[in-house]
Amino acid sequence: MKYVVKIIVIIFLVFILFNMGLVYINNRSYATGMGDVASNPEEWTPWKGEDSSELNKKAGVITGAIRTIGIIISIVSLSVIGIRYMVGSVEEKAQYKQTMAPWILGACMVFAITMIPDMIYNLVQEPVYETSEDVGDQHDSGEKAGFKIGMDFMKNWHSIQTTDPDPEKAKEKREEKEKKYQDEYSRWGNLKSNATNAEDYGRAEGALNALTSGKNENYCSGYFSADSWIQGKTIEEIKERLNVVSSGMGGIPTSQIAGYCQRLSLELDY
Repeated sequence: MKYVVKIIVIIFLVFILFNMGLVYINNRSYATGMGDVASNPEEWTPWKGEDSSELNKKAGVITGAIRTIGIIISIVSLSVIGIRYMVGSVEEKAQYKQTMAPWILGACMVFAITMIPDMIYNLVQEPVYETSEDVGDQHDSGEKAGFKIGMDFMKNWHSIQTTDPDPEKAKEKREEKEKKYQDEYSRWGNLKSNATNAEDYGRAEGALNALTSGKNENYCSGYFSADSWIQGKTIEEIKERLNVVSSGMGGIPTSQIAGYCQRLSLELDY
């Protein structure tokens, strides 16, 4: 039994060294990905960990297999010891009780050689960074979606009628309409303040921009005129239309050109 414990200790140490080697390789990959930041800052992009992912997968398969084998051996050993304990004499039972201590130690070490190195690896693993380009794309995507949501709200808001023969009722309708606008603006303002990622922040920012610009009814009309015209058009046709309208020659009222061009620009992704 002493030899078995020694063998388990050796295996344990080997796997500690093996996993420390993985950590070293990952750190080297990270440093390589960084390059010379001081002399080439424009060429540096934060590392995402792809360089050593294949090695990590293989190591996971090995440690997983050893853990499974260790569980099987531990269960079989315990079963054998239990059967012998039940059918053995009083003296043999006392001997098996002494045997249990090394068995428990060996079982614990089998699990430790696969779990402790993983814990060490996770503690020292370099964080995964998002590049500024990723964050920018998420923000832009959210902003475009938020702008469209905001303009849909403004279209419905402008359709609310506030006229009434009774001046007091007309005033109440105007106040109610304005309150709906303020509530929606406050809602998006809160979402922007509490945003936890670039996409949500951009969506709220886009909606707030739409609520501000779209309060001008002519701007809103131009936006949705362009929205109707866009259906079924190619990118080239939209580009040509944008150039014509922005030059003031597209037959669009001057007061509506800004909203019209904004909708065309969103479709062109710029």
